[in-house]
Amino acid sequence: MVLCSKIRASQGRILLCGLAVLFMLVLAAPAIARSPTIKNIQSSDTIFLYERNLDISALHGNTGSPVVYLKHYSDFTGMTVDNSIAIGNENSYTVLPAEVGGIYGAYYAWNAAGLIDDGSGGSHQYYYVDIQEPLVTLGVVLADPYHVDSVEGLTISQTTPLAFRITSPKVGSTYHVGNLYPAQVSIVLIGPAGAETTLFGGVNHVNINVSATQFYSDDPGRVGSFTLEQQDPGTYQFQAKWTNPLEFAEEATDSNIVSFTIRGNPTTIPATSAPTTPPTVTTTVTTPPTTVPVTTVTVTTIPTTQPTTVVTTVPVTTPPTTAAPLPAVLVLAALGAVAFLIIAKKR
Repeated sequence: MVLCSKIRASQGRILLCGLAVLFMLVLAAPAIARSPTIKNIQSSDTIFLYERNLDISALHGNTGSPVVYLKHYSDFTGMTVDNSIAIGNENSYTVLPAEVGGIYGAYYAWNAAGLIDDGSGGSHQYYYVDIQEPLVTLGVVLADPYHVDSVEGLTISQTTPLAFRITSPKVGSTYHVGNLYPAQVSIVLIGPAGAETTLFGGVNHVNINVSATQFYSDDPGRVGSFTLEQQDPGTYQFQAKWTNPLEFAEEATDSNIVSFTIRGNPTTIPATSAPTTPPTVTTTVTTPPTTVPVTTVTVTTIPTTQPTTVVTTVPVTTPPTTAAPLPAVLVLAALGAVAFLIIAKKR
């Protein structure tokens, strides 16, 4: 009896070790694309909060017994369950946040008999889904090839070429059917006055497919880079908002908000306004000193000319003209006097 007990205990430890190894292998296994539609879930697929009407019937394997629970293990080796979700209809399952309770990761399928083990020949085949929250993060950077340079919180010019960095590790890698990635976000610009638009910089940032864990809006085949040349200076905010699927658009959390400030066109300011304005100001300032010396010189020149003209005219012209007639007058007067005396004596 003791020997049999030891054998059973040893077998139990081997089984538990085997389960632990398989559990780690399951978590490390790559995700498989959904098939044949986005609503059809296979074992190891990732499903997301808010998704509706999912068909998880493939999780019961070949047992023929429907899935009645999805259970999350905090310790798979010790078979410790920390969350259990009851499944009312395996052909139409909706992932409710209240039932997940913030506990994400691998949820194993149970049927009425317990944990579904569809293995054969001593191996074990466990069926599970990875439940996650659909998250998206937004960043704003310089356009290619300068994606490493973020402009968030900076002041830049209106003509700076920009691009968005969109990150969604789980949705971007697992939410697809073959090469079809139906999840989409639109990037909304929120202006200084609060107005919102997806059309800016001549680019409509609407319904961008989330088809990679991280990508840039100016990657080949994407919407391209943009500038804010048509926008007034001020602080602008941007947010990526879910637009597809409908469940994400209605209930999932949108991205963080990023912002930066534009101050006007830096090319126009130095090339046109800045160089032109200083010379104008300098000319205006230096003109008064230039005018004052010119006026002073003119005033000084006038008195210098006047004395020269007066001195030259008085001694040379006036004295000869006045001296010539004086002897003739005296002679005539003398002759008149002599004639008068002669006439007087004859009388």
